[in-house]
Amino acid sequence: WGWSRRRRPLNAVRGVVLNWGGLFATSHASRGKKSGFSAFSGRFSEVCVMREVQELRAEPRAKQGKGASYQLRRRGYIPGILYGGKDEPVAVQVEERALSKHYGTGTFLSTLFMLDFAGAKQRVIPRQIQLDPVTDRPLHVDFLRLEEGARIALNIPVRFHGQEASPGLKRGGVVNIVRHEVELYCP
Repeated sequence: WGWSRRRRPLNAVRGVVLNWGGLFATSHASRGKKSGFSAFSGRFSEVCVMREVQELRAEPRAKQGKGASYQLRRRGYIPGILYGGKDEPVAVQVEERALSKHYGTGTFLSTLFMLDFAGAKQRVIPRQIQLDPVTDRPLHVDFLRLEEGARIALNIPVRFHGQEASPGLKRGGVVNIVRHEVELYCP
């Protein structure tokens, strides 16, 4: 990211859009405006809004261990753990089809979920997912409970759009991507 003498980005990065994985984010200079990052590029008018909280169902898991987890996977469920907050950790099972659908979006680890667990809804965020090294199917998932006022660190993937319209790149410039994820502290 280069800066000109006037404290504005060089033309090579004009049109760059950061997709914060569904979380609402604006630059410091454009805080309070509807269009994200408008201070960096006058032509950018896309609205960055917060994604809705996704729904996911989970059931309590009676047995634990390698054999019990194998039987769960054969029946179409993924074993997991629900931890954090003031409650004790609980072993859960989630439908593989629903979990794979959310994991396939690419923003699974930075998406808030309303977990329907034993008739009660809890706000959670996935912290880790273990995958089979051969088939890339989910093997295990960890969920962190989020209570009111909780503060967590998230790694949000960064996506770049609009390189074909950039005057700097048309003149032979190069975009050097240093970070593919940005760490944010979310209250």
